[in-house]
Amino acid sequence: MRLLTGAQGSKLRHFASVNSPSQKIIQSITWLKHHFALPMQVDEMASSAHMSPSTFRQHFKFVAGMSPVQ
Repeated sequence: MRLLTGAQGSKLRHFASVNSPSQKIIQSITWLKHHFALPMQVDEMASSAHMSPSTFRQHFKFVAGMSPVQ
């Protein structure tokens, strides 16, 4: 419980929320790990996460610390 109420609690709750943007990005990252050899289009990944490409890039960078292309 202390973890959720601490300084980083809001960020942890956001990551853990089902269907949150962060959760969708984590699912995209998992897909990338399993299919790294396949061609990847950021726009297609954004669509599968039900986000616009710009929103997807923004959330991806927040979660992963880098752009989807990197």
